[in-house]
Amino acid sequence: MEKARYNADDFDIVEDAVSAEEFKKIRKAATNILYTHQSKFFFKLSIPFCIAGVFMAYIFPIHIIQRMFSSIDGFMNNIGDFFLLLMIVWFIISPLVIGWWAIASRLKHDESQRFLNKHVAERAKQIRIQNRVIYERKLEEERQRQRAMSDGMLGSN
Repeated sequence: MEKARYNADDFDIVEDAVSAEEFKKIRKAATNILYTHQSKFFFKLSIPFCIAGVFMAYIFPIHIIQRMFSSIDGFMNNIGDFFLLLMIVWFIISPLVIGWWAIASRLKHDESQRFLNKHVAERAKQIRIQNRVIYERKLEEERQRQRAMSDGMLGSN
């Protein structure tokens, strides 16, 4: 896994220097890096919910579901059973969805990291060098102007 060579200040510097379309790609890569780190946590968090969903599916027998959908008239009376079924299905499915999200973002992680290192870290470094050169030029011009003023004062005496 490639190491990150950028920091938050680099994003601010690069945002001012690049077009909106290019910064949209940079933001997408940074979001993918964030998703990679978040998905590990959420997947570990969802495992107990999956176990709870399987446990609830075992405890609540299928006759509740059959009774719930036996007639349309009785459906509204059994809306709590419907939400229970929905909760059981979500508890079982959510770790699979989050796991898929974790795998998908993990596969893109290295590519996103390389993209950010190239387009954010290197470009921010170039911009800092350019800004330093511009600052030094202005400083040198100011020194020359000060020298010229002091030489002019000394020459007039």
